[in-house]
Amino acid sequence: MRDDDVLDCLELDPSYTTEWAWQLERQEWGEETSFRLRPTKLPRPRTVDGFPLVPSLEARLEAADFSLLLEDETIAAYVLATGAGARARATIDLLVVGARWRRCGLGSRLVGEVRDWARRHGLRVVEASVEARNAPAIRFLRKQGFTIRGVRDVVDREDEVTLLLAASVA
Repeated sequence: MRDDDVLDCLELDPSYTTEWAWQLERQEWGEETSFRLRPTKLPRPRTVDGFPLVPSLEARLEAADFSLLLEDETIAAYVLATGAGARARATIDLLVVGARWRRCGLGSRLVGEVRDWARRHGLRVVEASVEARNAPAIRFLRKQGFTIRGVRDVVDREDEVTLLLAASVA
């Protein structure tokens, strides 16, 4: 990967518009706590401008195995994934498809590449963490065979919930 490829990757627009979000409801009865997770229609469509890259894309690249798809000599989509041998899991750290190339199969191809990479490295599961407000990404991953396996309530951001999704590589 060349240095200018990183800059081109940063130029891809990760924003999305959605009418849905996943809502986490918590109920407590004494010592017992119950959670319910459900998709909820928003009162109006919401556009999310993207996501903060912390750590930076450069730092993520140093720690990740990287796949890149090119379309007409322009970077159209990329994925960053890491593998953990002891846990036998691969993690999709970042998957971005440029707005003009969405719904063309590039995201599916990238997920397939991650699964193939994981299989070759003896990993059995691919995981991804997605903000509950990113209903399009959750819908996409569920179509790819991922299931919701857990919920993480982000402490430093009020009302921010992340869903953990996982799928078998086989």
